[in-house]
Formats: sequence, structure tokens, C-alpha cells
Amino acid sequence: MRYTAYCFSTAVVEVTVTIIVLAVVVEVVVVVIVLVLLIVVVVVAAEVVLVVVVVAAAVPLVVVLVVVIVVVVVLIVEMSVVYSYGLNKQDIGRHRVGLHDRVGFFFTT
Repeated sequence: MRYTAYCFSTAVVEVTVTIIVLAVVVEVVVVVIVLVLLIVVVVVAAEVVLVVVVVAAAVPLVVVLVVVIVVVVVLIVEMSVVYSYGLNKQDIGRHRVGLHDRVGFFFTT
């Protein structure tokens, strides 16, 4: 009878210890998963912030690029207008004829 009680109490202790160990392992695994998810969320949020910062930094570059493109287009239009009025390259090179003589209401030089 004592042996049976001893075996039963030992089995209860073993099961209890096993349940406690499993609970601790599950708890550790859950904590690790939550920490990994938090790190992922923080990294993704940091990447979003980084993308916003990069976009904010790129906006002035885009503005400068648009201004350069507009200036180049205006120069091309001016040159095509000058050439379309039959002026030769020597007149343009010597600045004898300005754009304001031909198309003053469009461009000022």
C-alpha cells in the first residue's frame, strides 16, 4: 500500500513538474514570439519613417529637377523660335538680335 501511494505521489509530482516545465516553455516561446513580432513592427515602422524621410529629402531634388527640365524646355523653345524666324548662328553668337525683338511678349531677355 505504501509503495502504491509512493508511486502515485511520485507520478503526481512528475506530472505536475512536467506541466510546470511545459507551461514555462510555452511562456518563453510566447514571449520570444511577441518580442520578435515587436521587433518586426518596430523595424517596419522605422522603414516607413525612413521612406518618409527619404521622400521628404527627395522632394527638393524633384523640384530642382523639374526647374531644370522647365529651363531646358524654355531654352529649346527659345532657340527654335529664333531659328524659325530665319536668324543665322552668327547673329545669335554676336547678340545682334535679341529675343525681345521677335517675341517680346513671350520671353524677356
